[in-house]
Amino acid sequence: MTKKRWLYLLFIVLLAVPVIILHVAFNGNPLTKFLATKQVHSYLEETYPEEQYRVEKGVYNFKNSGYHFKVIQMGEVDDDRTYEFVVTGLLGNKVSFDGIYHDRLDISLMERLGTEASEEIMEHFKNVDLLEIQVSLEVITGALPDDVLWDKDL
Repeated sequence: MTKKRWLYLLFIVLLAVPVIILHVAFNGNPLTKFLATKQVHSYLEETYPEEQYRVEKGVYNFKNSGYHFKVIQMGEVDDDRTYEFVVTGLLGNKVSFDGIYHDRLDISLMERLGTEASEEIMEHFKNVDLLEIQVSLEVITGALPDDVLWDKDL
């Protein structure tokens, strides 16, 4: 009779383990969700200490194995701004996308400076058979004047 019980127990475990693994693969698990939530809170405190934010409940995305959070800026502004944050890593330990940072980028200045840099670099390689050179720069709004020109010392 004990052999039968052990066989039943083994059969139940063999059925349950794949179901649990599939569930965790598509929905995440409570431990990594908790750690990812803590990571977003500490990241916001370290990176933007002068501002207050509220972190909404995270949603697991199985495509990138990360948790997506909506972060709402609190304060005197009537329209609360919402940003997206993505936390990835084995134990939810790395903010891989910061919506606040990306919202503060000066896209038009970045594109203009990138184009100017690409043209300058292309001049150095005019004897080489190149189709195109693309330069990507990140500039926070207000960090540089709008009329700044590309310079390699920039």
